[in-house]
Amino acid sequence: MTNQIIKSQHPFLYVIFASIIAGMSGVLFGYDTGVISGALIFLKKDFVINPNQEGIIVSILLFGAAVGALGVSKIADKVGRKKLLIMTGILFILGTYGLAKSLTINELYIYRFILGLSIGIASFAAPSYISEIAPSHLRGRLVSFFQLAIVIGILLTYIVNYYLATSTNPWREMFLYGTIPAIILLLGLFIMPDSPRWLLSRGKDEEAIKALRKLRGNKFQNELEEIKATLNLEHKKSNWNELFTRKNVPIISIAIIIMFFQQLSGINAIIYYAPKIFLYAGLGINNSFLSTILVGLVNLISTIIGLLLLDKLGRRPLMIGGSLLMAFALAMVALTFHENMSNVESMIGVGSILVYIFAFAISTGLFGWLIISEIFPLSVRGEGAAIGATANWVFNIMVSFSFPVLLNIFGINIIFAFFAVVCLMSFWYCIKYLPETKGVSLETIETNLLQGVKSRNLGVKE
Repeated sequence: MTNQIIKSQHPFLYVIFASIIAGMSGVLFGYDTGVISGALIFLKKDFVINPNQEGIIVSILLFGAAVGALGVSKIADKVGRKKLLIMTGILFILGTYGLAKSLTINELYIYRFILGLSIGIASFAAPSYISEIAPSHLRGRLVSFFQLAIVIGILLTYIVNYYLATSTNPWREMFLYGTIPAIILLLGLFIMPDSPRWLLSRGKDEEAIKALRKLRGNKFQNELEEIKATLNLEHKKSNWNELFTRKNVPIISIAIIIMFFQQLSGINAIIYYAPKIFLYAGLGINNSFLSTILVGLVNLISTIIGLLLLDKLGRRPLMIGGSLLMAFALAMVALTFHENMSNVESMIGVGSILVYIFAFAISTGLFGWLIISEIFPLSVRGEGAAIGATANWVFNIMVSFSFPVLLNIFGINIIFAFFAVVCLMSFWYCIKYLPETKGVSLETIETNLLQGVKSRNLGVKE
């Protein structure tokens, strides 16, 4: 009865509910990428792990994510976003349970790779699904809930790691806790509709109307006609050849470049190696783990602030301001970190990292996943989102795998100085090329693209 009331009388609440359930895949995303930072310490006690194997255990999940993100678009166009999310939940449970029960290094590799596949699929499916069910005036905040969910998952990881550190089988329990959000995701999907846009693209008009009525109440006719009009402009079937046409070059570039800036700003060097970085700053082991929880809290609070500002200030101001603040904070880390740091220098360095986390969370962290769900035409949205998500994981692998190696070669100062330079590049790029898509319908963006409007003006209404 409660479900029927939500769907029939309060479509707004139904949209929120559907977005939260889809966002559970983001919680899994954050949890399974972050849990390894604590589990590795205890894995080394049960397995003989050399540095190369340690790197593989961390990065093979990211490789699986890149494979999953790249290979998922065709499946998404055939089965729809909802079924894809169901597939994600099943893979999460299989990978998490298998990982917790692993007895050999090879089993760890296999199940980490499976988890990576599920994360890669989720990084495409959830933002795409939410963007296609959300009304345009709420789309930014609802799609960005996926990033908030990732942040929640990361914070949960830090908390779980801290409290399970003294348990009997800490690393197995750390992994096993990841099955809980996966079960919630699967249960919630049974009462969610599929994307009206996808249903219409497959000729399932009656099902699309039912879905729109659940999501919009009785005020769906204009949106229905707008979606149909957009579909009528597209004469080709969804395929990779259509994606790589001249008119789509600007948006492909935006998706890849934004993901480059998101990852090469150094976020996952901090997320994956936070305890190591804090130990470098002179904190003890216990304080280092507590500090990771502080990073998680700042990340969560800042992401919420960003969500509140996203559809008020717009994407461009947050990206421009956030990039500049990130550059400043990273430069401070580069200047203050060194061996035998004083207490004051440690406080400045750790504080600068927290400022960086804040700036990232309100800008690039939110916008990366949002942009790939907004700018691509429906006919190639699957392929476009897959390109963006794959780029994210490729750049993620580059940073996470190379960070400990480069740390030994160049030291932390040079690495963080490089991250600061990347953020300055992001600042310049956003001013010159980034479109503002606040409050603009997906159909308006697509129409501008078809008319050859420059990337900077894709969100400008006629």
